[in-house]
Amino acid sequence: ITKPDSKGIEIDRYSRIAEGKRLLFEFYNVKKENQREFLKKYEGFNWDDSLKVCQKYNININCYEFDDKNVEVPYKLFTNYSIDTDTVINPDGSNQQANETQVTREIQSRDYNILLLNDDDGNQHIMYIISVDKLLGIKICPICNNHAVFTKDPNNNSKRKMDTHMKECQQNNGQIKKYVTLEKFPKPFIPHITSNKTYRYLLAHNRESEYKATQYYITFRFQTELQKIRGYQYPILVPTAVASTIKAKNYIKTISFDKSQDNFVEKWLDQVFSEALQIRDDNKYADDVPQRYEVHVIGFDCLKSATTLIFKNIKSMKYEIIDRPGS
Repeated sequence: ITKPDSKGIEIDRYSRIAEGKRLLFEFYNVKKENQREFLKKYEGFNWDDSLKVCQKYNININCYEFDDKNVEVPYKLFTNYSIDTDTVINPDGSNQQANETQVTREIQSRDYNILLLNDDDGNQHIMYIISVDKLLGIKICPICNNHAVFTKDPNNNSKRKMDTHMKECQQNNGQIKKYVTLEKFPKPFIPHITSNKTYRYLLAHNRESEYKATQYYITFRFQTELQKIRGYQYPILVPTAVASTIKAKNYIKTISFDKSQDNFVEKWLDQVFSEALQIRDDNKYADDVPQRYEVHVIGFDCLKSATTLIFKNIKSMKYEIIDRPGS
């Protein structure tokens, strides 16, 4: 706390150890004649005393840890202990409220950054962090302590981005302000119209009476079973049969495929795409009405997992996925 390393300056380790012992005895109020015995019985720092350390030495403790799952930023802030500005520690160790204590000068609390490391025996060790920015690979705004940019920017734009933010942050006194940019001319929020170009066209030309619901479509249903497969920890869902009903303008028919046929799911998909051409033509409007030609294939009495059985079997060169559900 009192003798940290800084850039280009390294403190002698023996003098730092001596200073650490002095602070330890001072914090626990250990008398000189009891110091040797105290060190022999000392079991380690109790994290419950972290806030007391913050108050006594006027610091904010930021604890970082190593996360091997995050490759881009392997170090992250684990927890932090901040100084209580409403309480002041007097030289004699007693606590008083700040409004009851005459403070001649305002002391700015400083950050004390440490890295937590765990050994194989379950013990925790700490290392002092000289530069958090270099450890994390990001630069944090010193004004708001909230905005950050990556320092390893291949285009070297990190300094420009941070300078732009700090200029704006300084004007706002470190407060995050959000602004709403309004359109020059107000637009109504009507997604059911704006997202449907057919209805939008008919409404604009006063022909909304011509709008019609989807009358022709295809349904499907998978029959599945759980199978234990070597190499998988849990059983997986395997299709055993699939059936579809095609409702067209002039006919209704049913098709079905099962595991007795080779690649029966792919064969079913080929048949569905073939029938979809007729369904698309049956749902057409007049030639002058814009329309997104899509055929609704509806799962009947199916779990959501049945959708994955479709996508995993779309391997034919006859068709490709251009838009996934939810995208």
